[in-house]
Formats: sequence, C-alpha cells, structure tokens
Amino acid sequence: MSLVGEDLANAWAAPGLALIAAEDADNSNGTPEQYRCAAERADAGAAVLDGAAHWWPSESPKPAVEALTRFWQTFENSRRAHT
Repeated sequence: MSLVGEDLANAWAAPGLALIAAEDADNSNGTPEQYRCAAERADAGAAVLDGAAHWWPSESPKPAVEALTRFWQTFENSRRAHT
C-alpha cells in the first residue's frame, strides 16, 4: 500500500474528489486526516460524507450523490463562465 501513494502528485492532471465516509473510522485503511492529505497531494477536493459508513454505496448513497453533484456542477459553472 505504501507504493500506491507515490504517484499521487501526478493525479492533478484530472480533477478529483475524495469521498470520506465519516462513520468508517473502524473499518477503513486510513484516517480522515490521511484521506484529506492524499487528496491534497493529488490536488483533489475532499468531501466528508456525514452519516456514511463503510458500505455507504448501498446503505446511504445520498451524501455521496450530493457531494458528486456539487463537484460536477463546478465544471458546468466553469464552462458557462467561459462561453
């Protein structure tokens, strides 16, 4: 796993968003602080999914849907500003 992070600095080429499940501290491979640090190294945003645990995609997808929608809207807003 330690080798995975070595290429994070090159991830800036595409916009990204780290989704951090707020209630997943006991089941995850890192802390929210580590996820934020990885997102920062990749020049990505970070969204904390309040109320979301390890199985958030099937148990509580709404916080992620909202975070991703906001993230994608930034591209739409940017595109409109340049037309």
